[in-house]
Amino acid sequence: MTSWANRGVVTYLRLVLHPAMATRTRGLRLLTRGKAPASPPGRLRARVRRRALPVPGRHVLDRVRPSPTTVTMPGTAVVYFHGGAFVHGIARQHWDLVGDLADATGAPVYVPHYGRAPQHTGEEIFALVDAVVEQVTGRDGDGHRDGGDRAVVRIHLAGDSAGGAIALLAAQHLRGDPRLVGVTLISPALDLSQSNPGIAEVEPSDPWLSRAGTAPLMEAWAGDRDLQDPRVSPLFADLSGLPPIHVYSGTRDICWPDVAVLQRRCQEAGTDITVHAAKGSPHVHVLLPTPEGRRDRGVLLAGVTASLRG
Repeated sequence: MTSWANRGVVTYLRLVLHPAMATRTRGLRLLTRGKAPASPPGRLRARVRRRALPVPGRHVLDRVRPSPTTVTMPGTAVVYFHGGAFVHGIARQHWDLVGDLADATGAPVYVPHYGRAPQHTGEEIFALVDAVVEQVTGRDGDGHRDGGDRAVVRIHLAGDSAGGAIALLAAQHLRGDPRLVGVTLISPALDLSQSNPGIAEVEPSDPWLSRAGTAPLMEAWAGDRDLQDPRVSPLFADLSGLPPIHVYSGTRDICWPDVAVLQRRCQEAGTDITVHAAKGSPHVHVLLPTPEGRRDRGVLLAGVTASLRG
């Protein structure tokens, strides 16, 4: 039985946010109305350092350091790719999780502000990932290495929704890099074609997303590529040789059926994967103010910390 808070959030999502994603026409409107990135909240503002990324498009990378009272973990870093249906900038809820990740792990968290549809497509992601890794593992703006005097030797990738897709694509791109120690995905958008038959069964219970509304956003992000091209839909890429993967997903989410497919394919490929399912919870429940979300958020933070410690 889900909590009353979860039921309240589900009602809010259905009444307030679902209408904007209910039809293809409304989804198309979002392509020209993407939300600008939210500024870091007050508790994080002084801990954020922004750097330009040496890739076309004036993209930037934010580095969020742990709070001064946190015991740091030298030689480690988290890279977090925010969600937003490939069209929206980072939201306040993402910043809150980023701050929690930095404080829980003692590692700096890097937040790439990647180009968003329709001006940008997934074609650009791999060059951006290479630039991010170079920044993370190189020297900072003061000429010092992250963690003081130690090079970054352990990197954990994470992301939610659209950012979850990018995080898994990044892991596949970096396959074999010994510095990559783990991947955490929150309600990831694994297959841009949304062709899994199980989605039709889940969709009526999803209070937020619909295939009709998200389809034009997926198509814009794919650009000239087929929606099942493994360079934009990580579910169809090689899943072998990856570090351990943890996936957090609610079951009232059209992304949920593809999580089950990912689990099966990872197991077949010999990749360690753990799925944390929240029965009755909606999309990106880890970011939402519910007991279920707080519970899994705690599990997530502990898991990323353990991954970085080795």
